[in-house]
Amino acid sequence: DLYGKRELKYDFLLDNTFKSIPYKELVNTQPNFFFTSKDFIDEKTYNKGFSIPELFPLNSLGLLTKRDALSVDFDHQNLEDKITYFLDETKSVDEVCKRFNLVIKDRDKWDANLTRSNVSKSDINEQIRNFQYRPFDNRKVFYNSYFVARPNTKVLGHFIKENAGLIICRQGQAVGGVEWNVVFTCKYLTDQNIYRRGGGTVFPLYLYPDNNVQQTIDQQQERTPNLNMEIVKEIAEKLGMVFVPEKNSPPAEGCPSGGVVSSPNPQYNIPKEELTKINNIPIYRNFVENLPHNPALKQLSKDKRKEGILSEVLFWQQVHKGVFHKIDFDRQRIIGNYIVDFYIKTLGLVIEIDGNSHDSKQEYDAKRQAYLESFGLKVFRCSDIDVKRNITSVFSSLEKFIIREYGEITTPAFSHPSIRGEFTPIDILDYIYAVLHSPTYREKYKEFLKIDFPRVPYPKDQDTFWKLVELGGEIRQIHLLESPVVDKPISKYPITGTNIVGKIKFELSPHSISPKGEKIFPVGKVYINESQYFEDVPEVAWNFYIGGYQPAQKWLKDRKERELQIDDIRHYLKIIVALTETDRLMKEVGKIELE
Repeated sequence: DLYGKRELKYDFLLDNTFKSIPYKELVNTQPNFFFTSKDFIDEKTYNKGFSIPELFPLNSLGLLTKRDALSVDFDHQNLEDKITYFLDETKSVDEVCKRFNLVIKDRDKWDANLTRSNVSKSDINEQIRNFQYRPFDNRKVFYNSYFVARPNTKVLGHFIKENAGLIICRQGQAVGGVEWNVVFTCKYLTDQNIYRRGGGTVFPLYLYPDNNVQQTIDQQQERTPNLNMEIVKEIAEKLGMVFVPEKNSPPAEGCPSGGVVSSPNPQYNIPKEELTKINNIPIYRNFVENLPHNPALKQLSKDKRKEGILSEVLFWQQVHKGVFHKIDFDRQRIIGNYIVDFYIKTLGLVIEIDGNSHDSKQEYDAKRQAYLESFGLKVFRCSDIDVKRNITSVFSSLEKFIIREYGEITTPAFSHPSIRGEFTPIDILDYIYAVLHSPTYREKYKEFLKIDFPRVPYPKDQDTFWKLVELGGEIRQIHLLESPVVDKPISKYPITGTNIVGKIKFELSPHSISPKGEKIFPVGKVYINESQYFEDVPEVAWNFYIGGYQPAQKWLKDRKERELQIDDIRHYLKIIVALTETDRLMKEVGKIELE
């Protein structure tokens, strides 16, 4: 192959013969026989990782309707009206098919007459489900086998209840120089064509019992992880930790071989009492009763309050008198033979500020934390230096901690390293999600990612694992638009008008300072018509790719000639934050060295 201008090629051909050209021998190996030069220098390292389909045994392509105009809509009521119209026996089959641009019998052996005679109007409402149609574009689908060509119920049926999952293409070819990016997360039914290229395969995290099969009373009713336990066991051995199937599984002591314990039996439902809201997410009380108290420490506790350690004073200024979300904090609270820095009795939450001497007393801290957790308390730790230099970040982390431990969110939150040394299915999923969003990983293994589903390196150690779990969890919840981060817009929609989407364009503005004041980066205006626009939209968000689509553009294009409602505008502002934050977090993941 010769690349370059015509003159260069002519000169090369004039100056060389067949014998003088330095040919490169191609080594064609099974099973692919590429007949082109491939850089497989990292093949042995790559193959040491675990395969995604091997880890998640039950998986399938997403849902395929083949009749989106009939079976999918933006709105529940609109979809219900469409299905009702189609099933209306006072209208002819020709009439209803013409409205939705359908043929009475198509090549897929779909029959409009058969459909109308086998679907009842009484089933419409309960069979309308949430539907992840495209990245950040959730719609409604009539999940009925007569209306959906490929319902894939065996796999997708597990998303009728609370679940989490991955959507990955088997092969990811780069488009226009864009790296491999065919990975997203899901909690609803998912469209097979969620990506522009390749069918999206769905990997559910949990499996629910088959409700169509009669079960005895003592049969297990809880969900079970959709995980290959041989791979999970190897992960546990590498980490020196124990795997539990649910975040609130019983302690690891006495668990069976392989480090796997069963989920606890369902308990009686105890009404939850809301304490406050953080970023519109309800936070529930978790008062821990009968904590031990050593009265001999009372004077020492008073003395410590008077010491006036700077980090504790700064922290106290941010929380006393209910300043922090109207939550009451205690200072220097005595619990057993220990005095903790701060305590929230309504949550059973201990806050510890680790000073400079923390590194030299890790064994003491571990023993102390194990004692506190034995009473059902949670422990949040932050460093003295962070409180002094970056207190905003400390309280942002505290908010996230409280939300995931005591909040009401619709998908499992990522866990955190505990003294019990346990990890859960959602931790594995978040670890994978971080790795697959690592620019370093994508670049290093780009040739292999073009061929088949990804292989993921086993975690090298606990510290690396938990760093990736936390970053992967943040990216996942941002992609589901559940993270409190997306509720803080970085862009504006300043001009009133019709709100009707017309010609879409992006106009770059002069460079401006980022919302966090960290660096200068380009922003612009996203016009939805001649006069209305979203302002201060980062260029990186506008150009960001997920699976061949640019969500900031695709979402608007799919709503052309539609009027944006207030919820639509808010949703688009969330998308901009999500894409911008994804770019930032991917860079953070890229800094972490993988196995």
